[in-house]
Amino acid sequence: MTVEELLKNYIFDLPKDWRDSNDGDYYHFVLHTLNAYVALLKKLGPIVIDHRTEYIGPLGTLPNTELVQKAVHEVRLGIIRALQALANQGSPGNALAIMAKHFDLPRRKQLYSPAVHLSRVFLSGNTLLYRLRKDDMPLQARQMLHIPYELRSLVTSQRFSIAGQPCIYAASSVYLAYKEIRATSYGLSLHAVKLRANVESDYAPVTLVDLRNRVQGVRKKYLGRPNYYDGDLIKFLVTWPLVMATSVPKNPKDNFHAEYQIPHLFLEWVRSSQPKNSPRLDGLMFSSSLESPSDPNYLNAYNVVIPVHHWDDEGLCRVRTSQLQVSSPITRAMLTVETSASTPPEEIADLVQQALQHQEFQTLSPKSPYAVVA
Repeated sequence: MTVEELLKNYIFDLPKDWRDSNDGDYYHFVLHTLNAYVALLKKLGPIVIDHRTEYIGPLGTLPNTELVQKAVHEVRLGIIRALQALANQGSPGNALAIMAKHFDLPRRKQLYSPAVHLSRVFLSGNTLLYRLRKDDMPLQARQMLHIPYELRSLVTSQRFSIAGQPCIYAASSVYLAYKEIRATSYGLSLHAVKLRANVESDYAPVTLVDLRNRVQGVRKKYLGRPNYYDGDLIKFLVTWPLVMATSVPKNPKDNFHAEYQIPHLFLEWVRSSQPKNSPRLDGLMFSSSLESPSDPNYLNAYNVVIPVHHWDDEGLCRVRTSQLQVSSPITRAMLTVETSASTPPEEIADLVQQALQHQEFQTLSPKSPYAVVA
């Protein structure tokens, strides 16, 4: 099988819902899908990158195809054995340890360690993210970053969350942020801010694992263009099992969401681990489940989650307040353009996003209520 034939395979089409298959639950669906993916990779021929079929790393060389096969094998084991630990032992701690064991391999196996070959995005100072919060009272910038430590009891379970741990959630547009909070209308109580990476931070850069459903972009880049094969292709193939396992839709009526198990564990692994021979990881970038993959702007409609770096008694995370700068909030009432009850939410969101471009960024203090204008 060629790379071209592999990328055309329907297995890459996401998101996948186990309820549409013959599998009875999330675990068996993930197991069978990963087994099918591994079987496809076993048929894969040489991957030629820069006229070479071998990956040359600091710890040796390995054929590109074999590297992908071995790395995906470890990702598969990490996912399946973690789910088995949750089912058989009911221990998230043991499940996390199992996942970490397979994702960050010892030095003698570092050449194909999944942690080294995961798709990553480094946030630039030009990348703008947006966050919304609903409150009837006026909010300041520091109230828009994350739930303060002393109010951690307010942390709720989401697809990507850690029990009792505040996280920063942001979206690629104000309108997507609006949809993600499931607002019924863009009312006067919605506060919006923009965020960006502080490139001068001692903790720069902000490094995210890219869990976006990128298959359409990957096909556009590589199909019919074998001379364009590069390291990103390997990263895509290695990361795909995680993209699949973390994007399975839930049933909103269920009280327990098995589909959240791997997203929870993987975010905890990102927060708690420092992979060997690879950059520090800060969070995740993932596709919105509220957007259709057929939408031309699908790849640009994404969310970001960044958990707090460490634990504290009160205030905000000192690492995240250094890494990320925040603007003052904008509400609908602050717009200079008149809107009415019949104005569509997407139009209001667009106006708010335009208004935010004129807001200055602030570097927040983790303890003080004051901020320094950037």
